[in-house]
Formats: sequence, structure tokens, C-alpha cells
Amino acid sequence: MLHVLHYTRDFPPTAASGLSVLVERATRALLPGITSTVLSFDAWRPRGGDVPAPGAPPVEEHPREGVRVVRLRTARDHDSLAESWPTRPADVVQVHDPLLYSAARSVADRHGLPLVYTVHTLHAHQNVLRELDHTLSAHAEAKAMRAATCIHVLSEACAGRVLEYHPFVSPRLRLAPAGVDRPLLAPSRDPGDLVFVGRFSDLKGIDTLLHALGPLWQGHPEARLTLIGGLPENANAERRWRRRLLAIAESWPGTRMTFLGWQDADTVRARLARAAGVIAPSRFETFGQVAIETLAAQVPLVASRTGRVVDLAPLLSGRASLVTPDDQPELTRAIADLLDRGGARSDVLTEPLLDAIAWERRITDWAHLLRDVATT
Repeated sequence: MLHVLHYTRDFPPTAASGLSVLVERATRALLPGITSTVLSFDAWRPRGGDVPAPGAPPVEEHPREGVRVVRLRTARDHDSLAESWPTRPADVVQVHDPLLYSAARSVADRHGLPLVYTVHTLHAHQNVLRELDHTLSAHAEAKAMRAATCIHVLSEACAGRVLEYHPFVSPRLRLAPAGVDRPLLAPSRDPGDLVFVGRFSDLKGIDTLLHALGPLWQGHPEARLTLIGGLPENANAERRWRRRLLAIAESWPGTRMTFLGWQDADTVRARLARAAGVIAPSRFETFGQVAIETLAAQVPLVASRTGRVVDLAPLLSGRASLVTPDDQPELTRAIADLLDRGGARSDVLTEPLLDAIAWERRITDWAHLLRDVATT
């Protein structure tokens, strides 16, 4: 039996990102033979200069499917919990956010544990895209890249980007893609309904999407856009984004855009399955959960060439149109083609594609990685 200690930002039902959903599904899928303790930093981030605040002790949830969840609310919660472990708390530590790396490193060093750093976000590249010189997340990421036992990436495309910024990690770099659950296919579709799912962020390409849609409305009167997501942890920023998006849409004929807000993972999957098409115009992804969920639902996809879909491109004929990130005219043409085809459901999943995206197939790679690191 192998026991993994996970450090993550949040964990369902407290979920503010696709990362938390991915970690939850991975810990659940790892059975049998691997159990997990998840330290979920639901209301606290160990940023530089933070003063530990007093608060309630950790809330420990009952083990479910071999997963024990401890929800931390303050820095003191983590310190007191770590001090309560007289012996090895796990066989390997897996860190899912760079700001949690130092806390995880202290436990790994105290007990002589190997540490896996999983690259869910590549902050060095995001800073270049955003023209930022320095961020706390990028600094913490660099520390993790230098010292982690293993650097775990979720796509070959991400591995290439990691090596651009941190070439010294090559001997410790391991690929083990994430997967998705196989959805129940929707019995009917919503004609003309284009769906975007994600955080409201310049990196998600949402403003590029709205500009790309402008030229399409006249020739496609049935088309409309549904936005699922936002910024659940920052209501003011979400309101600013909504005003910005509504300003772009002012010239559109009629009411063509609907905000559904942040939704739980099951609701999102059900909504994707009914869509005429899903648009994922991100400027950069390390994996791209929404795009892979869309492929699993056999729904037509228009996505930027970034993340896991780049790896899968040879398997996507007739299922997806991949476009250059930030190329508005190319995005417009791809969406127009999707609408002209009526959003017809993609073909039945082929065995190679199913093998590439289904959790029950992909989780073996995660298990092998964790066992290899724990026994090396």
C-alpha cells in the first residue's frame, strides 16, 4: 500500500478552479493500492510576509474512497498538524501549487520523503504573456523546479515549455497526463449554443473570443454564447470583467450572451454535453481540462493549440478545430465552420482517443510515477 500526502489550494466541494476538480478525481481514481491524505488550503495561502492568524483547528473529513481530507484555515493549522506526525505521514508528497511548496518541503525534509511537484500552471510563461517581471508564484515555482524530487507534467506540450524556462529539470521531468470521467451523452443538443467555461482572465482568451464572434452573428441568427465561470474568490474583479465583456457585446444584435456564473463540476459536464460547440481559446494551458471534457462528451470543439490537445492532434480529425492562440480571424473562421456544420455530434470515441483521455486508462501512469518516486 502506498500513501500520498497531497498539498492543494482547495478540494471539492470547496472548489474555485479546475485544479481542485482534477486533484479530487485523481485521488479517487488512484485506488486500489494507493491511499491519499489531502491537505486543502481552503482559506489561506502561505504568501511571503503573512502573519499566521489564530483560527479554528483543521476540519478533518471522514475518509471516502481511501481519501482523507484535512481543511486548513491558518498557517498555524499546518504547523500544528505537521508537528503531530511523530512518524512518516506518507510515502511521497505531491504538491499541486507552488505557493504551497515551502510548507510541503518542510514536511518532506523532516521525514525524509520524496516530493513530486505537479505543474498545473507554468507561472514563468504566464508572466511572459502578461509582461510581468516578477510574481510570488513564479518565485515559488522556481524553488520547486530546483529542488523537487520529480517534476510532473500533464502534457508533452507543457513539458516543452517547462524545459524552455527550466532546462535543468530534464533528468527529473516525468509525463503522466490527467484524464476525464466518461460522461453520459446528452439525448438532445441546444442548436447554436456556443459554450465557454473557465475563469475570467486574459490568459483564457475570453476577450479574443467575444471579438471573434462579432462578425458571425449576421450569418448565424440562431447562435448565442453561454459563459460558465467567473472569479468566485473575487466578486469585484468578476464584476469588472462582466462590464468589460458587456461593453464588447454592445454592438451585437439582440441578446446573444448569457452569464451562468461559477458552477460545480457535474453541472458543467452536463452543460457541455448539450452544447452545439465548446470554445476554448486560451493563450496557454498546461493541460486544458475543458477541452478534454468536451472531447469525451463527443461535442464539437474549437480550441487553441496549447496543452493536451496538441498531443492529441493526430486523433482529432473531425472532432476539433485547433487554432493559433490570440489569432482572432482564425478563431472566427473556425467557429463559423462549426456553426455551418450545425454542431453535429462527433464520431464515437475511438479506442486510441479513449485510451488517451479516460481516467481509468491514464491513472496507471500517475500510479507508476508515484510508486517509482517513492521507491527510488
